[in-house]
Order: sequence, then structure tokens, then C-alpha cells
Amino acid sequence: MQKNKFFIFVCLSCFLIIGLLKCSTVNASSSNITIYLNNKPLMSSTPPFIEKGVTLVPMRLIFEALGANVGWAPETQTIIAKKDSTSITLTLGKKIAFIDVYKKDLILPPMLKNGTTYVPLRFISESLGATVTWDEKQQAVFIHSSANHSLPKQLSIQEIGKMEKAIVFIYNHAIDGNDVFGSGFFISDDGTIVTNYHVIAHSKKLSISTDTNKEYTDISVLGYDVLKDIAILKINTKDKFPFCKLGNSDKVVLGDSIVVIGNPMGLRNTLSTGIISSLKQKDFIQITAPISPGSSGGALFNMYGEVIGITSETISDGQNLGFCIPINEVHTIALNNPLTLAQLSQAENKLSAPQNVRAFPLSSSEIALQWDYNPIIDYYYVYFCDTPGGEFIPFLDDYDYKKKFDWIESYSMSNYDLPAKTTIYYKVTAVKNGAESPVSQTVSATTFADDPTALIDTVREGSFNQFPNQKIGSSFNTFFKNSMWTYFRSQQEEHVIEFTGTYITNHKETSLLVQFIVNASLDSFRATYMERDNYPMTTYEFEDLMKTIFNK
Repeated sequence: MQKNKFFIFVCLSCFLIIGLLKCSTVNASSSNITIYLNNKPLMSSTPPFIEKGVTLVPMRLIFEALGANVGWAPETQTIIAKKDSTSITLTLGKKIAFIDVYKKDLILPPMLKNGTTYVPLRFISESLGATVTWDEKQQAVFIHSSANHSLPKQLSIQEIGKMEKAIVFIYNHAIDGNDVFGSGFFISDDGTIVTNYHVIAHSKKLSISTDTNKEYTDISVLGYDVLKDIAILKINTKDKFPFCKLGNSDKVVLGDSIVVIGNPMGLRNTLSTGIISSLKQKDFIQITAPISPGSSGGALFNMYGEVIGITSETISDGQNLGFCIPINEVHTIALNNPLTLAQLSQAENKLSAPQNVRAFPLSSSEIALQWDYNPIIDYYYVYFCDTPGGEFIPFLDDYDYKKKFDWIESYSMSNYDLPAKTTIYYKVTAVKNGAESPVSQTVSATTFADDPTALIDTVREGSFNQFPNQKIGSSFNTFFKNSMWTYFRSQQEEHVIEFTGTYITNHKETSLLVQFIVNASLDSFRATYMERDNYPMTTYEFEDLMKTIFNK
């Protein structure tokens, strides 16, 4: 009987303890939690709660209390908050967050409850530099945040120079054989590196060597943006590295002193100084410190030793005209899909192929190509073949590299020294920051027959009205026969007609020069080049001028 009483007592005790634990859990998960920031209570119409030991608070309550700007991207259900140089990214329902570019694991993800988005209080507070303590007796959270954000001490150039240990040399063994080298810099001790995208573009193999001359080849691409020209790499190793602290490029001021460290012309860890010379260039910080090939991807430091930019490009024809990508752009690069170099080369290219590509003969030995203007493109490659289904080969420069073509008003490229009546097929690609677009549609043209007699006779007889496919404008027919034109020259070996003439306007004599290309069947023509007083004109400017002259 005594044993039965003892057993009943134990069972009742267990039930009582379990009941108390359940009550405790309910209370802890209830709304009876008070949050204090610097000993002042934070009031909210939507109360915080505790889930699995994690205090969750309304998103805007905690971010705005700690002085951060917060935004919400509904299409991806992503929270993005910024305070000074710190950026925090969280996604609803996911246990992965990012502080700047650093990946962090969460115990509990942000969640939606009763129409309010809740975030982990301790993670947010400590990410923004505050300290957090829990008072079990008061069921209260105490957050302490310093309101005084004094600037760090300015460093000497020599002190900033010690950051060379965080600068790396990147050698890109490219798929097309055009090997290049550049710079990069560590942003965390685990081997995360920031550089320019064009430094790693088309890479078959990357070699990264550190200040200690240790070389690494096992490298992943954490994220990249072709148009912003940014790539974030990761050396796959357990080694630890010295790294740079990121600053806030939004706080850059014209005239600020700066220090640049990179590998210009392969000269390792070269330090240069200068100032911020302009903030008016879109998407760039302009500096006076020199930038040379190999500098791309290097670090631009302010005088607090913080990286505020990525050295990117220069204008070689000028002096001290360097351009850097603001470091805050790094925070916009998505890091949720790491790639190998092989996967990167297969990734979808965001660049579009050149549009409205067209080919037309200039003579019995030359064909010209043109395509629509695209202001974001750096240059173009042109490929050719003598059959539409054959292997297309790129045009090469004097060093056997792919030849770079710029967009020009009249035509952007010409293929010369061709036999008469020869048909050539072409494709064109666009290049931005070293990345190449898909190829355009295939176009073709045939050089003229090597007999310009009929064309010359047509011009001399002034019978251009016979052209049924003329598309330029009716005033040009008058232009061909107008008596004010004192001279024309037909180049005997080509189907190019050049008119030279003068007209008087405002008691001033103005000279004009116009070149036309006529096709082999003499049924259409195209104005390709115009000058007024030795200055080039566009087709639209010339047609307006013709209307003005002949309407008089």
C-alpha cells in the first residue's frame, strides 16, 4: 500500500512539473514581453513573442528604433535594411541571412504572423552594433545601442599601405586564349574576394596568389553582375586571410584624399595616392590616382582604411582620369547561387545580341556592316564565313586577338580586298566588361561586279529618278541634278559616287561633301557619309539641310 501511495505521488509530481513547464512555455511565447532600448520601452501595437527560445519582433519596430532604413521586396519576400555602411538581407521563411556580403545562419527565419513580418531581435540588434540581454525575472529584453557614432581615427598612408596583405593577384587563363591578369581584395578571413567581372570573364582557369605568394586554383564564383562589372569569388580552403573593411561609398566627398592598391602592369601591390576628382560620372567615382592594365579589381581606400571603391578603368588618352565602382554596389550582388568556372561560362548571358545587323557592298572589293547603336556596349566582335552553315571565324587584329569594333554613324566595319561578285556571311556579338553576347542573326552581302561603266553613265546623265527602291527622301532626286553642284567624282574602281558642292547662306559660302553607294543592279542607293565645312553630319541632319536648300 505504501508503494502504491509513493507511485501515485510520483505521478502527480510529474504531471505537476509538466503542467508548470507547459505554463512556462505558454507565458514565454505570449505577449507579456517588454523590450527596452537604452532603458526606454519600445511600444508597438503588434507585440513581440518568443518561439523556440528566439525573441521575434515586428520588423519595422526594431530596424527603425536602431536607426536603420528598411525596405521590402514583395516579389522575392526579401527584407533589405541599411544603416551607415552595414547592409542586412533576410528572406521570409529562410534561415539564411546576409550581413553585407557575409552569409549568416539563423535559428529561426523571419515569419509572417497576423499580417505582420517578424524578425529575430538579437540577430538584428547585434548586427547593427547593439548589445542584447534577457532578464528572466522581468520577462524583458534590454538593448543597449550607442547614439554616438564618432568617426574612426584617420590613418597615415603608411598605415593604409599595410592593407597590401589583403590584396591578391588574379591570373585569368581565358577560354579564347586571351589570358589577362588583374587585382582583387579579401573582404573576409574565409577567402571571399571582390574584383571586377571583366577580370574573370570567359575564364577556363583562375589562379589567385596572395601577398605571401601562395597560389590557389580551387575557386568558386559566389555572385557576379556583368553590367555592374563586379564579381565575388571564394577560395575553397580552410586557410585564413587578412581582409579589408568595407566603407560607405555614399559618404564620399569631392576632394577627399584616397589610396589605391593593386597590380598595375603586373607590379604587385603597388600603392598610389590621389583625391576624389569627380562624383558626376554615372555609376563611377572618378579619382586622380593612376590606373593601368592590371589595376582592375584593386581596392580604393579612404583615409580611415576602409574600401570605398573597386578600381575599374581609365581613359588612356588623358592623364589621371581613373574610375572606380562604388563599394556599396557590392551589397546588391546576389550570393545565393555559387558557381564553378565551368558553370559560369554556361550561365545565361544577360547581354542581348546586336540588333538590326545589316551588310551592304561598298564596291567590287569591299562590304560594310552596320547595326543599331547600344550606349551600354564597350565594343563588338564580327565573325565571317563564305557559307551560311559553315564555321564562322572572328576578324583578328595585328596581335591575333579578336578585333574590337566601335559603333560609328556611317558603318562600323568594312571587309575589304574581296574578289568581285563575292558573297560573305556575317554574325556580330556585343561585349560589355569582357562578357560577350549571343551572336546576332546571320546577314550577307555580295561585292559589286567589276564594271562601273553603267553607274558612271547614269550619274552623268542625271537619271537617278529611275531608282524604284530609293528610300532616303524625294529632295535627294533634286539634289543630284541641281545646278549649284559644281563637281562630282565617281571612283572608277568602286560603286561610290562622291558629290562636292557649295551653297550660300547668310552671305556665307558653305561647302558640302556627300558619298553615295549604289547597288549592282542600279535600283537603289544609300547615303553613307556627309560633311559640312569638313565636319561629319548624320543622315538626318543632311536630309533636313537638303530640304532647307532646295525649298528655297
